[in-house]
Amino acid sequence: MRWIFTAVSCLLLAAGCGPSVMVPPPPALPIPVPAKPMLQLPSGWSASVPVDTTGVPLEFLSSDNAIQMSVKELIPLGEAKQVLDAERMCVLAQLSLQSKIARQESSRRIIHLPEAADSRNDRCYYVYADGPFLRRVEVFRVREKYYEAEMRQAAQEVLLSRLADDQSLLIESLRRFLDEMGSAQ
Repeated sequence: MRWIFTAVSCLLLAAGCGPSVMVPPPPALPIPVPAKPMLQLPSGWSASVPVDTTGVPLEFLSSDNAIQMSVKELIPLGEAKQVLDAERMCVLAQLSLQSKIARQESSRRIIHLPEAADSRNDRCYYVYADGPFLRRVEVFRVREKYYEAEMRQAAQEVLLSRLADDQSLLIESLRRFLDEMGSAQ
C-alpha cells in the first residue's frame, strides 16, 4: 500500500515539475466607445460654417438660400446668471433685442416684442426688421448654457411663419445635440 502511495505521489510531482504549457488568456473584449453626438439637421438645411470649439455649428443655410440662421452662446455675467431661470428667458431676450435695436441703425425696427415660444417658458423669441428683411431671434437654454439663434430672411418672399417653423425645427435639433454633448462629457 505504501508502494502505491509513493508511486502516485511521484507521478503527481513529475507531472507538476515537467514543462509547463502556457494557455493564452481569453481575448480581451473591446471596450465600447460612446458614439460622438451627431447633429441631425432638418431636411433642406446644412451647416454652412464649421463648428466652434464646443462642436456647435455657427451658421445654417436653407437649401434654397432664402433663410440663414446663426447661433451664438450668450454668457451672462455675475448676478445675471442667478436671475435667468426658465421663467425669465424673456429677460435675456429683451436684453438681446435692446442690443440689436440700440445699434443706432435707423433701418431696424421692432416687429414683435419678446414672448415665450412654448408652454415650458424655456424659450423666448422676438422679431425685428432690418430694412426690408425680417429677423426672428430666439433665446433658449440647454443645461446651464444660454444661446441665441437669429433667423435671417434673405429673400422678401419668405413668410414669417416659415421663419418660425424652420427655426423651431433647427433649435430642437440643436437642443438634442447640445444635450447629448453635455451627457457625453
